[in-house]
Amino acid sequence: MINRDLAGLILCGGYSSRMGSDKGLLLHTDGYWVQKAIDKLESLGFSVWVSVREEQQTIYSSILSSDKLLTDAVSVQGPLAGLLTAHQCFPERDWLVVACDMIDMTQSVLKQVIDAYQYSEKYDCFVFEQEGKWEPLCAIYTKIALEKFLILAKQGQLPSQSMKYFIEKSHPCFLPITSDSYPAFRNYNQPDDLKIKNPL
Repeated sequence: MINRDLAGLILCGGYSSRMGSDKGLLLHTDGYWVQKAIDKLESLGFSVWVSVREEQQTIYSSILSSDKLLTDAVSVQGPLAGLLTAHQCFPERDWLVVACDMIDMTQSVLKQVIDAYQYSEKYDCFVFEQEGKWEPLCAIYTKIALEKFLILAKQGQLPSQSMKYFIEKSHPCFLPITSDSYPAFRNYNQPDDLKIKNPL
């Protein structure tokens, strides 16, 4: 096993336009979605931070410790802003990333990607995939990959800010999504999706 500095990052910076309200702040019977995600990663022994946009900082500070919030500070769009901000704040860490709306994510699936990361130095990101479709918002990204992209972002030389481009230009390890693990990757993007949600 490789000794690495891995931390957890919950991505809450999306605009939730289809849902109509901030998904991280949606309530389940025993807490906010963001807190459920934090609890899952902390139960695996990780220090956890939450990525938000500047305009979300006040409301998230009202429910979470402000020292656990990372406000986007790199001039890129989408999830990459949260990732590169985390790297800029803690350049020696690698990051286990989970989107706040992956509320069916399980410890067993998270352990799969952690195990792959712990036993291989050949790759600089670890991503689940099924039939060529990638799941970049439940993945591990290393400081090696993030540093390259942070430099390009600061120089204004990123031709694309998508996670697909990030993965393509990194050295990824792809982990298969099986029929058993598939439900863990369910996303909730609009109110009707909540009607099919399994109990946590």
